[in-house]
Amino acid sequence: MNRYIVEFVPDEMERSETKPLDWGEDEWKLFQAFEYDLRKEKLPVLREIGVKRNCYLKWIKTLNDHCTIHTEFHPGGHYSSGKVYFLFSSEYRSQIRSLFSLFPASSFFTEVGDELLVLTRIAPPDIGIELFRVPKEMQKKGMIKEFRQTIFLLDYRRSRWDSRFRQSFP
Repeated sequence: MNRYIVEFVPDEMERSETKPLDWGEDEWKLFQAFEYDLRKEKLPVLREIGVKRNCYLKWIKTLNDHCTIHTEFHPGGHYSSGKVYFLFSSEYRSQIRSLFSLFPASSFFTEVGDELLVLTRIAPPDIGIELFRVPKEMQKKGMIKEFRQTIFLLDYRRSRWDSRFRQSFP
């Protein structure tokens, strides 16, 4: 991960741009029908919502431009890790996504205006001080302009995470 930041050169990287969302009524029907499961059987859904197959084929090609598709992985189970949120102000959002994809669990990304909200899960002791040094290094390299960070502790009572978290921060 540190190597990725060290090798980052702002002038050589492609800047991220948000593409306009020009979906019509049929595209929104498709989004709502497949919102929680893209693996559904296509033809029955298309018949049910009254959308043609060629519209579906065009729409599916736009998803990477307008949506974030999540397939979660939690080594040790869902409650074995803590949630860490970062909000980055940057023109290099795709590089930030690539960097956080190096984490050992699923990270989620949401664009909020010109900023990128990152939710990552990481288990102690990995969550220690090193994780919170990463944004400072990103800022030094020009990958981000500003950032905010926080830890989400609501789920801690349902797991052993609380005691492991306390051991990480004496």
